[in-house]
Amino acid sequence: MELDVGCKTCETFTTIVNRKERIDGCEKCLNAMVMSQDHWFSKVWKVIILLLSTVSAYLYTFEAAFQTGSSFPLYFEFIFLLDLIKTFFTERQIDLGMPPIRKPILIMKHYLKNGFLLDIVPLIPL
Repeated sequence: MELDVGCKTCETFTTIVNRKERIDGCEKCLNAMVMSQDHWFSKVWKVIILLLSTVSAYLYTFEAAFQTGSSFPLYFEFIFLLDLIKTFFTERQIDLGMPPIRKPILIMKHYLKNGFLLDIVPLIPL
């Protein structure tokens, strides 16, 4: 027994087969969710994150030394959390000779295995 579910974005059909409960997603829809590394927003975002990382390193040191009680670390942590989420939707280049990965599930698996832990640890409050 097959059930066709229409993809509203590009009006193609995906199929759910029996009890597998698996949806073969439309390639156009999945590719629309993934941002290219060469996209202007990705490049600007990298510069913003680099600047915020530098500023936060100085401000966290100042806060630890003088304990001023300011709330600026929460703003930085929120922006770094947005960066973590954005990374799940940005294509990944694994090998230089290979094309970048654009399938969201493969991007998630690669990110969870390789860089997620380094990105999530600084967000854990002490």
